Amino acid sequence: RVGEFISGCQEESSFWVGVFGILSSLTGLSSVERFSLKSIFKGVFRRRTEQERIDFFTSGGSKSTPSLEEISTDWPSPWLFTRVLALSLLMCIGWAVMHEAFNNRPVVSGAASLGLLFSISFAVPFSILVLFAEFNVRRNISWYSIIVLVLGGGILSLIVTIILNELSGNPRAAYWAGPIEEAAKLVVAIFFARKFFLNGQILNGMLCGAAVGAGFAGFETAGYIIMDAEHGLDPLDTAVLRGRLAPFAHVSWSAIMAGAFWLAMKKQRQNNIPSILQPSFWRIAVIPIGLHMFWNSPLLDKSELLRYAKWGICAVICWSMVFLLLNEGLIQVRQAREHKIDL
Repeated sequence: RVGEFISGCQEESSFWVGVFGILSSLTGLSSVERFSLKSIFKGVFRRRTEQERIDFFTSGGSKSTPSLEEISTDWPSPWLFTRVLALSLLMCIGWAVMHEAFNNRPVVSGAASLGLLFSISFAVPFSILVLFAEFNVRRNISWYSIIVLVLGGGILSLIVTIILNELSGNPRAAYWAGPIEEAAKLVVAIFFARKFFLNGQILNGMLCGAAVGAGFAGFETAGYIIMDAEHGLDPLDTAVLRGRLAPFAHVSWSAIMAGAFWLAMKKQRQNNIPSILQPSFWRIAVIPIGLHMFWNSPLLDKSELLRYAKWGICAVICWSMVFLLLNEGLIQVRQAREHKIDL
């Protein structure tokens, strides 16, 4: 069994290394030579103490941010996001049961429907956000700030999207949502991070982007659910589908966009070219924008099998970029610790 596990890891590693090699040559990011999803997520089912959970959610304050010497720059081993996902899904089930049980009492049933709407909309995006918070090994962004980014950033990014849509003449083709929505979420992430977290730390940028993306995804899903209900469609089908696809969409796309911008900030300090004009930024940014456009396009939509193939392609490229940026962020922290640079 040990031999089979090692063999499986080697095959998986060779697949990811091949994808990483192609994307790193296109983006200029450092390549990842040793990688295995199995090894990264091997600690998911390990028993954890209550204190470990508390420590995670209370990090980021002036007295609870670890120093560079205290943190590990090895690949993170996330686990808490699965607990949050399980609790979120249990909450969804609870609201659904309450809705059915009190269907003859409009007030209670209506409240349960509203609770079900928002719990389904945010369950998976918020859980993936927790995963990105676990990726941020610096633990220097408080959960108060993250919640502000989710709620305030989510709403504001939708407003900015509407404004950009108006300025662009409201293009009818769905794929134009790619550049418009990704630009809106990045602008909002920069706006909310400008005072404390606009610091050139790639892992911070990814977390800020993921937070805005989670808010955007949750509110957008809620809007789709309401719209489906108004048109007599089953909103639960939409909610379940968007929940299943959430890890590969807005949260991750925004994390990549923001990570690219924070990386470009480091380049700006070296050559005085604005971050938004840095070639390093655009070499990375075109990928989430292109993925979003491909995702929304009618390409490969002629059958359900082809549609799932399209989503699968997007998922592999998307998370390959996430891991490449995560690797770059870990290298950045490692170099700062070696040279005793205060990030």
